[in-house]
Amino acid sequence: MGDFVTGDISIKKLVALLLYVLAISGIFAADGQDWQHELADAQAALANGDKALAFKQYKQQAEKGNPLAQFTLGWYLKSGWLDGIVDRKTACDWFQRSTKHNIPVGLQETGHCFRDSIITSENPAQDAIEYYVEAQRNGVFAAACDSLVIEVTSLNMKQPTQVDSCEQAAAQNAVYAQEILIELYTTNAHLKNNQRALYWLEQAAPKSGKSAYRYALTLNSSEQVPKSDVIYWFETSATMGYLPAYLDTAASYYKQITPELPSQQASEYLAKAFLWSKAWLARKEKGHIQPDWITQILQETPKAWHQELEIKVQQHLAKFVS
Repeated sequence: MGDFVTGDISIKKLVALLLYVLAISGIFAADGQDWQHELADAQAALANGDKALAFKQYKQQAEKGNPLAQFTLGWYLKSGWLDGIVDRKTACDWFQRSTKHNIPVGLQETGHCFRDSIITSENPAQDAIEYYVEAQRNGVFAAACDSLVIEVTSLNMKQPTQVDSCEQAAAQNAVYAQEILIELYTTNAHLKNNQRALYWLEQAAPKSGKSAYRYALTLNSSEQVPKSDVIYWFETSATMGYLPAYLDTAASYYKQITPELPSQQASEYLAKAFLWSKAWLARKEKGHIQPDWITQILQETPKAWHQELEIKVQQHLAKFVS
């Protein structure tokens, strides 16, 4: 799963994460204790959207030694999901506690904690790799890619040992692994391979907003690729909630509006430009300056369209805001 969430995460996504952890974790302790059953109330509160109550109940179970609760508590704190406050130090403590029962993603997250020096040690790179190896053994095969990153960065290995294992994880449709390979094949001197980078980018793009955006930028750099293809991937990325793609999608549609364009198609493009401009305005971070062309789009869009388009904007935003 990797460290792919640092800000907002919807309830659906957190529930999906917990189901994933349960699926690859042992459900029972050695003494027959049913860890999943102990979390029934917390999971019900989470499913009902009561983050505060769920947090309280997860914490109670975590303090009693339930490793699934310990992992979940760590995820709350790492992502700042309860109150927007990120506390990685405390999160790492809970992740590491969960590893006593080999919670697979807890092992991987603890590796991240050593990698990022949140947990200190004399040899953090090697300690991180040891946790990643254990995560692999317990079903998180993409953790091989975490080891690979350390091998070629911190350890500067010219012949890293985890390339094949990372490739195998990527071949099993692990987007996290695919995106690590894209980055390493693009930027690392020892692994640079543009052909493999493009291959994994093509595999990851339909499933990841980040990769769809990167693929759109790659296509946009070629004069031989139709603009419709570029717009398709920008909008695919935006549809998946990747914020940087919103502006590019809006701008791309707006730039296609010319006097030669049929009026119906021009109207469709203007509506799309309005929709993605409004979505960006709703989600943009403080301090981001609004481009002048967004004002033009908002002014040029007929007011009679606004209500219907605003509904579509809100439907989109509801998928990514808890």
